[in-house]
Amino acid sequence: MSDVTLHDTPLPGEPHGHHPFLQHHFEDLGQQHEASTLGMWMFLTTEILFFGGVLCAYWVYRVMYPEAWSIGGQQQNTLYGGINTLVLIISSLTMAWPSARHNSGGGRDRWRCCSPRSSSVAPSSPSR
Repeated sequence: MSDVTLHDTPLPGEPHGHHPFLQHHFEDLGQQHEASTLGMWMFLTTEILFFGGVLCAYWVYRVMYPEAWSIGGQQQNTLYGGINTLVLIISSLTMAWPSARHNSGGGRDRWRCCSPRSSSVAPSSPSR
């Protein structure tokens, strides 16, 4: 959960007279929150429509041309497909694990080995 409160009072010492999290094109934090929620729902809706169309096209062509799909399936190289899948899963995990660790209160230095910029192979010591 976020510790951002939805009120309009500026924090002490704020030079612009508004809350520091409030973007300039919104009137208050409530409006900003509603706009971000609406934007996320619009994004999710477009993703569902896009992938729904792709999967529907896949299904239509699979039903219309079963012999072509059978021939294509026989020509697949399962070794390269398996290696590609493994690389994708490992790369996804190396991005998700540090993020989950950081969000759960763990130090980010501990997962430096997963970073593309890392210079060491072993995890470093915890944050000071």
